[in-house]
Amino acid sequence: MSTLTIANTSIRRDDAGRYSLNDLHRAAGGQSKHRPSVWLANQQAQELVREVDLEAEIPALARTRGGAHAGTFAVEQLLIAYAAWIDPRFHLRVVNTFLQVQREVRPQANVSPLADPAALRELLLVHAEQEISLQQQLDQQSPQVAAFERIAAARGGVSITKAAKILNLPPTAFFAWLQQHGWLYRSGSHGGWLAYQPRIDRGQLQHRVITVERSDGTPRIVEQVLVTPKGLARLAELLERLPIP
Repeated sequence: MSTLTIANTSIRRDDAGRYSLNDLHRAAGGQSKHRPSVWLANQQAQELVREVDLEAEIPALARTRGGAHAGTFAVEQLLIAYAAWIDPRFHLRVVNTFLQVQREVRPQANVSPLADPAALRELLLVHAEQEISLQQQLDQQSPQVAAFERIAAARGGVSITKAAKILNLPPTAFFAWLQQHGWLYRSGSHGGWLAYQPRIDRGQLQHRVITVERSDGTPRIVEQVLVTPKGLARLAELLERLPIP
């Protein structure tokens, strides 16, 4: 398996031959706005993944945790598209690196489309258009996320039900989504909702103690989960990629 090095950064490959988008992100400078997760949150990037999946012999995108292959790995078409989204100059650098590798290894079969100059020119044009479109989508999404941050910051932490209202989601479905994706759990079969500790550590959720009145009029102290401004902004971002059906 050939080695790919870009900007003095070795780009890892998984067992299926996919390339590490995390390594490419570091090679491009590692800016937060260029994280693979930001790119993959865009609808056009998701549509591109689906289209490549239809043609690829292996899943076009794979996410792994732990070990030498931790991170997000993608086939070369997606790697090039991701590079185009980051920066046109960096995109060209990646393409030139691929061409150089192709010349060095001189494959006899299953030649990459990048070895065809005509196909390469077409890819460059397509990815340049994609980059412009994706940037426009990011510009549109940024005010939305900022709005969530402003709403939450103005009122502090909000209840789960209130957060569902802010995010324009059905509360019942929102509770189920939070439980499924590791935000909340029940303290018992009939207990109240509690926040997972990592979410509290990250400042996304918090607990507060409140007093409620029983049916007989006596007070009862309970814990309530609140979504912080940081948590609300993070949920707004995640729900773009993992929407509630």
